[in-house]
Amino acid sequence: METIITNLQTPSWWFTGLFFLFLGFTFKIVFQHIPLFMIGLLKSRKLKKIHKYRKLRYSQASITLSIIKAHSYFMIFIAVCCMYAVWFTSSPMIGLFKTNPLLFATLTLPIYIVEMAWLIKDKFAEGLVLEHNKILKYSKKSS
Repeated sequence: METIITNLQTPSWWFTGLFFLFLGFTFKIVFQHIPLFMIGLLKSRKLKKIHKYRKLRYSQASITLSIIKAHSYFMIFIAVCCMYAVWFTSSPMIGLFKTNPLLFATLTLPIYIVEMAWLIKDKFAEGLVLEHNKILKYSKKSS
């Protein structure tokens, strides 16, 4: 009981309580509006992607081109991985992993960037093929 009374008499305890109360209300207000913004952003991105798929899905050449681009990015990714494997095994760079892991991660960053580019192109080509298959199903049903 004495600790409660001493806590109520100290201004730092009141400041801490009021500060976190204010912080809680601020988080509530901010996080009420963020989902609406994110939903709008995600919907607009999805609509742009669907519009792009629907524009390209009729042309077999554009579908083939997007598949070739995805495979080309995969080959670039494999080449970058092989280049880094040779670079790190043939030079004293492997010691860098043990001494400074952050620098090692920074030096291998191009691998991750190329991998993400490949995965994005691959996902786009896969979606385009799926959209093209929808057209084929509808055309078979109507004839």
